[in-house]
Amino acid sequence: LRRGCANRLGPALNANLCATKGQLAERLEAILVGDCAPLDADLCTGICEILWGLTEFDGVHDSLNDYKRGIAARNAFVQLMTERPEVFSADARAAEIVERMK
Repeated sequence: LRRGCANRLGPALNANLCATKGQLAERLEAILVGDCAPLDADLCTGICEILWGLTEFDGVHDSLNDYKRGIAARNAFVQLMTERPEVFSADARAAEIVERMK
């Protein structure tokens, strides 16, 4: 998760793979219940990079709908942004990710 899914072709290319292998939904749920260490800037950026890729919905690459735990990840991220927006304050895309999930 810390490395996100950045590549020269764009985050949507392997966002689903990174979310799955990095257990994105599980990590977001752990952050939500306070069952992990606080996020540092790199981890925040990596998570937002993956979610940015999953919310492109371009019809070509896997989206949040294709990620097996996409609903859980969406719900945890939206709840975090609603209750504790400071958690993802290190990445300016966080608020727009929520909008893209609607």
